[in-house]
Amino acid sequence: MKLIFKSKGIELWDDFEADVQDKLDKLEAMLPAKGFEGEVMVRKLHHSNKEESFVVQLTLTGGTIFLRAEEQAVSPDASLDLAYEKLTRQVRRFKDKMKDKTGIVGVKDLSVFGEERSLRKSKRVRVKPMYLSDAIEQMELLDHDFYMFLNQATQRVNVVYRRADGEYGLLEPDEV
Repeated sequence: MKLIFKSKGIELWDDFEADVQDKLDKLEAMLPAKGFEGEVMVRKLHHSNKEESFVVQLTLTGGTIFLRAEEQAVSPDASLDLAYEKLTRQVRRFKDKMKDKTGIVGVKDLSVFGEERSLRKSKRVRVKPMYLSDAIEQMELLDHDFYMFLNQATQRVNVVYRRADGEYGLLEPDEV
């Protein structure tokens, strides 16, 4: 599996990268399709009590399949192990889901990784051309956690959202 390693506040060592490669290669063997790409992000966090922790985020993409796990622990290795376990559970659920698939799923009856769910509401949205700053203002005025708009700078539909840390995020479609 092709992997891209990224880090913030820490320099990754070769043994760590090799361990990640081994783990994700094993995981890829469990997947029903091949040709997955992975991204590994490791961040070092500093806390006010002068303790450190590390966050490892593992992302696998292949075709329409997108799997991600993120975990935090006192060391990069411990974070990796936790994120890997979480990603393994996702892969197993996905694999079971693919085995159980029996046809076209209706709009009202959805099965997500073996759990029955229903679509409660469907809504059409008129996207207005505006700049990102205008979209954020509109989202705040409406007291929403996200807002869809036509970005005047790119002429593409974007979604701005409020992150858990209080900052903002932007979802932009990738070139196909």
